[in-house]
Amino acid sequence: MPAWKWLRAMIEHEAHHRGQLYLMLRLIGVVTPPIFGLTSEQVRGHGPADAGSAASTGPPGLNHGS
Repeated sequence: MPAWKWLRAMIEHEAHHRGQLYLMLRLIGVVTPPIFGLTSEQVRGHGPADAGSAASTGPPGLNHGS
């Protein structure tokens, strides 16, 4: 099997199990974080107009100024 096919299969396998985990957590009522980083609402909320307030309202772990 070529290396690129093996790597693609590993990524698809991980995505499959991540999806299973999120589904099971949601079924039991656990609020899950975004799978792929910031949501579109968070990105829109931290646009160029809000650049000054982004350091205080951003997600935890991304506040480099404080």
